[in-house]
Amino acid sequence: MDENNKMKVLVVDDELPLLEVMQDILKELGYDCIGANDGLEALEIVRETPDIDIVISDIKMPRLSGLNLVKTLSEERPDIIPIIMTGYIDSDILVSVLRAGAYDFLPKPYDARAITMILERSVEKRRVILENEHLLDELKKANKKLTRQQKMLEQKVLASDKTLHKKYQELRFINDVMKTINSSLDFNETIHYILKVVREVLSATTVSIMLLDDEKKHLTVIDGIGDTSGYIGERVRVGEGIAGWVAEHNEPLLVKDTSEEDLPVELKGERSKYLAASFISIPLVTIKKGVIGVLNVTNKEDGKSFTEEELEILKIFSEQAAIDIENTIIYEELESYYLQTVRALSKAIEAKDVYTRGHSERVTIFALELAREIGYNEEQLRNLELAGILHDIGKIGVPVHILTKPGKLTDIEYDQMKRHPVIGEEIIKDIKFLETCRAIIRNHHERMDGRGYPDGLSGDEIPEEVRIMTIADAFDAMTSDRPYRAALPLDEAVRRLNHDTGTQFDKNLVGIFVNNVVPKMH
Repeated sequence: MDENNKMKVLVVDDELPLLEVMQDILKELGYDCIGANDGLEALEIVRETPDIDIVISDIKMPRLSGLNLVKTLSEERPDIIPIIMTGYIDSDILVSVLRAGAYDFLPKPYDARAITMILERSVEKRRVILENEHLLDELKKANKKLTRQQKMLEQKVLASDKTLHKKYQELRFINDVMKTINSSLDFNETIHYILKVVREVLSATTVSIMLLDDEKKHLTVIDGIGDTSGYIGERVRVGEGIAGWVAEHNEPLLVKDTSEEDLPVELKGERSKYLAASFISIPLVTIKKGVIGVLNVTNKEDGKSFTEEELEILKIFSEQAAIDIENTIIYEELESYYLQTVRALSKAIEAKDVYTRGHSERVTIFALELAREIGYNEEQLRNLELAGILHDIGKIGVPVHILTKPGKLTDIEYDQMKRHPVIGEEIIKDIKFLETCRAIIRNHHERMDGRGYPDGLSGDEIPEEVRIMTIADAFDAMTSDRPYRAALPLDEAVRRLNHDTGTQFDKNLVGIFVNNVVPKMH
């Protein structure tokens, strides 16, 4: 693979034959590979070799263990993707590996297919990290440029008229606004805020943003403010129309009036298709990807034409906006890759217990249907979906013989099982975008009467989204086979839900679930 050739992998193992075997496998797969005999030697190599991308380390080694190596790398080189190798896997080891900061683990003896899959995921994550670092560098450069522009304009203001002073105030406003945008990594929020600011600064009636597809063949209107209701989702081929011309030529276009004198030769005759009296169409450009979209501003509220000065202001703004848009896209990619890893972990947990296979997916479906019935918005539904996938992730810390025991658990075994919500919260607590999942993961075994665990919450102390997950979790548990019993019939599961309202479950939510969700799902 061409992409692999750019990636340098450090393999760490104190057993020389195994080290050589792994190096041979990686070289065969096309990776640039070097080796180290223990953790301390690996650290020395990393400190002297800045272009190492991935470290694959054995877990048990003299002088410095694999876990301690990963912890040190997390502090000194958080950009490196660490993977732990071990010949003995149990729940405690997996929890330790995750807490140390490892991206993934690789079981011994080596399986070429497993190595390939793990490394492909690692390469993709490393690529996203490098892109994000590059974007942050661009962001710093753009901020410096914006500051320089502000200072230059400030100097002119001292010897200029009221119009220039107004532009200076606008530029200062933009500078403050961009700091606000930089603090957001939500794609839709960033886009809409950019549109709102442009409309306010230029006193425009309509503003829209179009983004290029991955093939850079089409522009799509993804959001707008003003009279854009009929245009959201509309596609334009690159090179066609005014926005298509701007994207193809990477040049802004200012049209001041209804004449065609401001248009390039190839767009003569296009003016009649646009009802706007005056408009600006400007490319959104980043250093790494070039043109990523087009920002369109149409008609001033006072009926006047847009000016060259306003075009210059929009150029400065668009440079920063392009970086912020790409940054939010990269961040969402990082979220996606992390979520893929978490889903894989969730499936690994369920693989330990054949009776719970598919449990998280089913619970998530039930929870989302109930949440939709009571009016949850898209953001709330997304948070609930993440929590549903991960609600039992703490079971990775529960021994397999307890998870799969066909009979009643002893008091000691039950106490160990009851630890899984706390273990789950511990695993995800430092992951910012999963912060909204913490309560559900920790408290999905609480009861309305306060007799649940781990915190003994009751009534309104239990957040609504937790009460939703509790019902979904219990319903799937009742209607699925378990080591100690077969799945209950649907009517019996419904009877038990109704019986336990007010004690275990929220009465109102059970009523909605039984009357609206169950008939739809079954």
